[in-house]
Amino acid sequence: MKKAILLFGMISFAVAAFSATVNITNAGFTFSPANVTINLGDDINFQLGGSHNAVEVSKATFDAGGNTPLPGGFSIAFGGGAVTADKLTAGTHYFVCSPHASLGMKGTITVLNTTGI
Repeated sequence: MKKAILLFGMISFAVAAFSATVNITNAGFTFSPANVTINLGDDINFQLGGSHNAVEVSKATFDAGGNTPLPGGFSIAFGGGAVTADKLTAGTHYFVCSPHASLGMKGTITVLNTTGI
């Protein structure tokens, strides 16, 4: 039992030690940075002004400048918040600020599926 607890503790520490948090802010009506690349297991923290949110959308909605939320996607409240690693699967995630998507306030999060040694 002690070995199992020790192993669990070591794995938890290793995951926490190698994950990162990337901050995305807004500069006027743009996200900064607008496009980020992270590793699987990393988190995103949106630090936004009170009139901005971040909603995950499909690529088609993103390309059209729309703001229809992606079913099951992340949604960050006005003012900001965190997107945890469990919501960020490998691939590209498209997001917009709902009220300002038509003005081009949008961005991408590319999640790389890295493998360890």
